[in-house]
Amino acid sequence: MKCIPYICFAVLLLTVSPANWAAETGWCATRNSVSESASYLCKYMGGKFFTSQDQAKAEHKRLNSASDQPVKGISLTIHSNVDDNNVYVDGVYRGSTRLVLELSKGRHAISIRKSGYESFDKIIDLTDTLTIKGNLEKIVGQSAPKETTKTTTADLDLAFWQSIKDSYNPEMYEEYLRQFPSGTYAGLARITIKQLRKESGKAEEPLVPDLNYGNYYALVIGINRYEHLKKLSTAVNDAKSVASLLRSEYGFKVDLLTDATRDAIVSAISRLRKTVSPGDNLLIYYAGHGWLDKEMDEGFWLPIDANEDDQVNWIANDTITRSVRAIKAK
Repeated sequence: MKCIPYICFAVLLLTVSPANWAAETGWCATRNSVSESASYLCKYMGGKFFTSQDQAKAEHKRLNSASDQPVKGISLTIHSNVDDNNVYVDGVYRGSTRLVLELSKGRHAISIRKSGYESFDKIIDLTDTLTIKGNLEKIVGQSAPKETTKTTTADLDLAFWQSIKDSYNPEMYEEYLRQFPSGTYAGLARITIKQLRKESGKAEEPLVPDLNYGNYYALVIGINRYEHLKKLSTAVNDAKSVASLLRSEYGFKVDLLTDATRDAIVSAISRLRKTVSPGDNLLIYYAGHGWLDKEMDEGFWLPIDANEDDQVNWIANDTITRSVRAIKAK
């Protein structure tokens, strides 16, 4: 048996997994950069796709041949508590700390990453000389994963943002939020949308309908430290990001479970039956291992105490569905 390595599942919430991004990969040239990208993503973002990196660099140079002379930037110094890390500024790799950069005035997204550590992500508004220190926390109980060239959701997040960050079209940033609702640059995308709407004189369109009835409840689950299965590194962080987004942006009352057992998950759903009324709204989000039994045509969530050879602690999708129907929320 092989587990699905990482799944995100939500009732009423659509997420995109890396499998949905299968496409020809190569190099995308825009005025801002040359980056490795999927062909359809490059085309959608207004770039020009090449299979050769040299051709993409030539196109990038051509696009910038008539650009204005660069103005002197503002100094940004980046430190970190760990060595041999990778620093990204606005989705572009810039080296390792200690790093001193000259950047243009305005908003920038800073990301410091290292295998085996939780990433440090921060959005800054650079107006004067600035020094920041990123504190990366080691993932306990997990050895550092081997480097891989496989495209990940984080890579797609970076590539997408890099392609749109100079756009003046708010729909580009709305598409980014649709694909990556809890992405590294989600906060900056929302700020940019508001600013562009303001500058155009057009009223900002809400990302979700303004439903003025009932309360909004969410059960958000993320599992990293499996007892009998391979441990994960990002599921809990993703769940925390979703929980924070639902609370701060949409006013949900959130019950967040991290590294939960089967009993804890089932009990949390049972509690919702006593809390949520027929006039309320409910969302359930799960990030962790999963299993699809093709012979049974049944999917399962795998809690922290799930065992590969024993289904006693597995949670069938039908069990979740029946429980949600019994709650009678919208």
